[in-house]
Amino acid sequence: MQENVPEMSLNTQTLQRLPKIKQGLREGLSRTQIGETCGVTEKTIDRDMQVWVQSGFFEVWLKTEFVGLYSHVVVANPVAAYKELAKIIAKMVTQKRELTVDETLTEKQVVEIDLSKLSDSDKQALDTAARILESQSKRELSNLH
Repeated sequence: MQENVPEMSLNTQTLQRLPKIKQGLREGLSRTQIGETCGVTEKTIDRDMQVWVQSGFFEVWLKTEFVGLYSHVVVANPVAAYKELAKIIAKMVTQKRELTVDETLTEKQVVEIDLSKLSDSDKQALDTAARILESQSKRELSNLH
């Protein structure tokens, strides 16, 4: 599928390799295999991909590809297509958790954290911190009574 967006911010060599990179991605080739197809190293393909992603044109291409492929799947099997789309959307939806800390009995501080930008170990650390803060708050409240 071709997009009609000029990718002017990409250098000439990257622009020349881009059709082969796109085709390799469609075929599920590794960066090493795409590099072999283009006659360059994997590192060159990595750099091309970084520039392409940073330019914003990769996202345009990816969305265009997705819409085209998805429309074919909807026609063939709409129920399966919508189930898969729901899974994708569920992964993309920003997850937020609230971490509440009782500073005093009259003051409450709530911190919202966007978990979609955190690694699993960071999420575990936040969960642990939330449990510790919650148990501290409970102990402080029990000491007051």
